[in-house]
Amino acid sequence: MRRLLLLVLLASAAAAQPPDGLAGRWSGAAIYDGTTPRLFDLEFAVDGDRLETVLTMTYNGHERFGYDFTFAAEGPLDGVLTSGLFGEMRLLVDLDEGTLRGTVTADDGAASPVFLQRILDYDLPTYTLAEVSFVAGADTLAGALILPDAPPPYPAAVIVPGRGFGQTRGAGAAWGTILARNGIAALVFDARGTGASTGDDSLTTGAQRVEDLSAALDLLRARPEIRPDAVGVLSNSAGGWVTPLALAGRDDVAFWVSLVGPAESLADQQGHTTTGLMRRSDQTFSQADYQAAFDFQSALVRLAWRDAPWTEMELLVAEARDQPWAEFALLPEGPDDADLRYYRLHAAYETDVALARITAPTYAVYASDDFIVEPSENIPKLRAAFAEAGNEDLTVVLLEGANHSLGRTGAVVGEGDWPQRWTRLWTRPPELYTGVVARVRETVGLAD
Repeated sequence: MRRLLLLVLLASAAAAQPPDGLAGRWSGAAIYDGTTPRLFDLEFAVDGDRLETVLTMTYNGHERFGYDFTFAAEGPLDGVLTSGLFGEMRLLVDLDEGTLRGTVTADDGAASPVFLQRILDYDLPTYTLAEVSFVAGADTLAGALILPDAPPPYPAAVIVPGRGFGQTRGAGAAWGTILARNGIAALVFDARGTGASTGDDSLTTGAQRVEDLSAALDLLRARPEIRPDAVGVLSNSAGGWVTPLALAGRDDVAFWVSLVGPAESLADQQGHTTTGLMRRSDQTFSQADYQAAFDFQSALVRLAWRDAPWTEMELLVAEARDQPWAEFALLPEGPDDADLRYYRLHAAYETDVALARITAPTYAVYASDDFIVEPSENIPKLRAAFAEAGNEDLTVVLLEGANHSLGRTGAVVGEGDWPQRWTRLWTRPPELYTGVVARVRETVGLAD
């Protein structure tokens, strides 16, 4: 989707003045392959010749975005709405029937019907934002507290995003608002050198990210509107390396929610990513091939950790280029390669010892189709570390059919015809949201 801005209304220039009857909430779906609904709501506000629109993704924790729609007074009914939503969307406005009907055309030319019906507006649980800042090392980090619309004090979570996300506070905003709508405050903050924080994100080390999380936890525990006995962490992906290192030995953390977090070192995780890609390809490899690919990728990370000269790495990479698995490996072209830079900065990401020192109740979510953090490699290691720690409060959830983004990719489900046979789109399993929220609420003693 284009220009997704959380909870910001984007005013679009309309080709004609929208009718007042368009204002309000419309709910429905785009129906793909004749079988599969993609649920969403549109809220329109008419201000003279301006149309303001908010899109709510009802399947995704009610994430809300501003979105551009244009109205034109044409066609046989009350006009036409157009946008780039889900592709190219064109909707006939029928105010008498209270419907928006039309099609969305994907990039490949496939057209799917869209139907929305006017519904009574309803209020989602609201929240407020409070700007905060705190000191971590030599830098000052800026962020926001997302607070529930309820009397304080609140339980709270620090949101720790993964490597693939932008490192400003927006990376954790979706989970932060979901928690806040369910009575749990959330802290999101700009990484060093991004947003309003000082420092240089391109030089931030893994050890410093651990320092940042520790300072964020201390900030929450000191805030008067936060319950100091109910402060925890929700981490995603690479945040699963940061969090154990910050939590190890602390007895003041109430919970940890880990989403597709690795329970092995960065070196081993990179090795298993390569072998995971190999297994999911249409090529056949020997066990020796898998072991060689893993050994190469893991060794490359460890060389970067000790800041080995490029001449030493180059020999290893040159040998790997001649292997049958080379296309699945990360093969840097030179010493300034972005992956090598990441490895060098994050030598702290060796977490097996830290995991064995965690006392916090933990809810760990993995995905069956995740080749980046392979469940078969990480779940046993996580369980073993918690057993070593004597921490029996570990819940592991495996989401079937989901990938590293915790989305379920398109697949035909069932036999026969509709409604027994249908196509699943990229959505996140509903049990992801209900499970996380229920576990945190239960842990911090919020009654349902």
